[in-house]
Amino acid sequence: MAPMVNPGVPVYKRTRMPAHLRSYRQLKAVGLRPGNATRPDGAWKVQQQDQTVWQWLYDIRQARPYICTTKHALSATGTNR
Repeated sequence: MAPMVNPGVPVYKRTRMPAHLRSYRQLKAVGLRPGNATRPDGAWKVQQQDQTVWQWLYDIRQARPYICTTKHALSATGTNR
């Protein structure tokens, strides 16, 4: 069992992370977004210089398509809102 970090999310080592968990950036890179971004399914600790940063992980099986709705993206597709 992985240790817990507040708010009760399991913490994994980068090398022992379950195959179905991805970071937000990893999901976005394949055109997906978290199914529920407010409830991460895991976390891993990243050391950046002298500080610890938590990287939240999300279940790729619950991910949804990433939809960009900025003005620039809409004009590129010819869609007007």
